[in-house]
Amino acid sequence: MLVRACLAGDAAAWKKLLARYETVIWMIPRRFGLSEEDRAEVFQSVCLALYRGLPRLRQAAGLTRWVLTTAHRQSRDLARKRRREAPLPDERDMADIPSEAPSPARLHEEASLRVAIRAAVDRLPPRCAELLQLLYLESIPLSYREVATRFDVPEGTIGPTRARCLARLRELLEKDLRGGTK
Repeated sequence: MLVRACLAGDAAAWKKLLARYETVIWMIPRRFGLSEEDRAEVFQSVCLALYRGLPRLRQAAGLTRWVLTTAHRQSRDLARKRRREAPLPDERDMADIPSEAPSPARLHEEASLRVAIRAAVDRLPPRCAELLQLLYLESIPLSYREVATRFDVPEGTIGPTRARCLARLRELLEKDLRGGTK
C-alpha cells in the first residue's frame, strides 16, 4: 500500500502519492481565484500538512477526503486573507473577481474524479499511462507529433493508440465505480 510505503520513508512512494493528488491540490485554490504564488503556497501547506498528518491517518480510504478538505480550508483562509488585504476594486476590475467560491461538495466531487482517474492511469500498462500523461496530464500537453517523436512511432499511430488506452482507462474507472477491486 502506498500510504504504508510513505510512512516507511520510501521517497518514490511519496513522489507517487504527491503526483496522485497534485492536480487536485492545485485545482482548489484556482477555483478560489488565488494567484499563482498563492496557489503554490496552498500546495506547499497541504503537502507539509500531509507529511505531518499521515502518521495519524486512521484509514487510507479517508486520505482523498482529508487532502480535499485541507486544500479547501487552506484556499478559503488564504482567499479571505487576500480579500482583507486588497484595496477595493473599481468597477472595471469587478469582472475579474470570482462571483462565488465553489461549494465543498462540488470541489470534492471533481477532485475525487481526478484522483480516481490518476489512480486508474497508474494501473494502465506503462506505455498507455505514459501516452495519456503526455497528452492530458502534463501542465503543457504534447502534440501528437511530439508524442510520436518521443515514442519513435509514426504520428498516425498516436490517435488509434490513444483511443485504445482511453477505452482501457474507461473500463478501469467503470469497474471502480461499480465497486470492483483495484
